[in-house]
Amino acid sequence: MPTTTARPARLRSTLTPLDPALTVKAPRQTEAGLTGLETWEATSADHQWHYIRDDGGSTPWTALYKPLGIGRDHLSLAAARAWSFHTRAALADLRAEAQQTVDRHGARTGVTTLVPGPGGMLRRVEEDPVVVAARLVAAQRTVQLLDAALADGAPQ
Repeated sequence: MPTTTARPARLRSTLTPLDPALTVKAPRQTEAGLTGLETWEATSADHQWHYIRDDGGSTPWTALYKPLGIGRDHLSLAAARAWSFHTRAALADLRAEAQQTVDRHGARTGVTTLVPGPGGMLRRVEEDPVVVAARLVAAQRTVQLLDAALADGAPQ
């Protein structure tokens, strides 16, 4: 008696739908004029997310939550759209990242700053306190903005 095995259903990744009228490819404008680099942009159909990438080397796609101007970098447009599909979860991720920076008092982990020392040898130095303080203030403000957005019931 022949047996049949059912194929597993294909899992489809869920991506934020794009507004095709707002997908743009344009030369980059600099003070010297137009360059060969292009900026790729897309906007979600609900106009909540803006995706942008400068075409050069291995530049990431940035998924930017338009109402707050806060976002995260991704390796591909598909990854950015998949991450932003559930807006509330994406905002919670951003809040958690900002809270980690606040918990570290603005310091970055896993980053060593090296400068040339006497005799050309590299020596480790502490990160500029002004930079650390600015990162801390930005993270604190991000946590406040996202707390308010999540409390107000950000879109699903």
